[in-house]
Amino acid sequence: LLAPRAAHAQAQATTGVMRGVVADSAGRPLEGVTVTLRNLETNATRTVTTNERGAWAAQLLRVGTYDVSARRIGFAESVQRALALRL
Repeated sequence: LLAPRAAHAQAQATTGVMRGVVADSAGRPLEGVTVTLRNLETNATRTVTTNERGAWAAQLLRVGTYDVSARRIGFAESVQRALALRL
């Protein structure tokens, strides 16, 4: 089971950054997880991959509301819905 921790948003000008950490059910960070962010207003997507610490970051995101999903073979997909990125 993938369990992305809460994504953090920092706004700068008209774009911002979302970042988070993906861990398994025991709390161990997972490397190589595909994290997809979908802007609910524009349907635009951004895909990033977690590093060896399970961390990910998506920069220069348009301000808006995002669904964030995390996928890796051997684990169930996890989705966090309607995360707001605001100034």
